[in-house]
Amino acid sequence: MAGLYGNQPVFRSRGVSAWHICSSRHETLFRKCFKLALTGLLVATPLQVLVGDIAGLYLFDIQPAKTAAIEGHWETNPPGQGAEWHVLAWPNKASQANDWAISIPNALSFIATHKMDGQVKGLKDFPPEDQPPAIR
Repeated sequence: MAGLYGNQPVFRSRGVSAWHICSSRHETLFRKCFKLALTGLLVATPLQVLVGDIAGLYLFDIQPAKTAAIEGHWETNPPGQGAEWHVLAWPNKASQANDWAISIPNALSFIATHKMDGQVKGLKDFPPEDQPPAIR
């Protein structure tokens, strides 16, 4: 998330530069600024994606209950079957299920294990008292 805040000023300076170039105001200066910002984004954005992926894999490995709570993932998927990624969900801790969810099939397995059928531990594998308080 910190990388997002690092990219935001670069996007802003690129936008201001583009506006000045389109308005034909100080074009030479703002063309240089635009090119510099674009170069910075082309370098920083792939690095941000790589670091985020590495951090996510690490978190899924060392804190499976926390990531299951973050993702609203209740049931451990059977071997050979991918876990759905709930893009939007309404978790219900009392019933140990999501009341409703918009999901992408196999996406959570791919995010967590880089395999379409990788196994992702669900919250029901942990006793209710050990489940993170992220789900109320």
